[in-house]
Amino acid sequence: ARSSILAKARDCAGLMRRIVAAGHELCNHMPHDRSYALLGEPAFAADLRAAEESLAPYQPQLPPPSARTWFRPPMGLATTSLW
Repeated sequence: ARSSILAKARDCAGLMRRIVAAGHELCNHMPHDRSYALLGEPAFAADLRAAEESLAPYQPQLPPPSARTWFRPPMGLATTSLW
């Protein structure tokens, strides 16, 4: 599976800061470009948490994940158990 920018966030700290400073929002699209639909809730929760932790230093003004109403899973695939 291909990795997303989240997997490289620490190596690209300057770029991440410039993206946010230019008015863009960094959205959680999970750390890996793979379907989570069949992996189950523990794997989904662990990767969701890892992705959030990767983004947090660059945009601390975002509400916590539990307060957000948007999320696009990789490949656009999810099951109702993940929501």
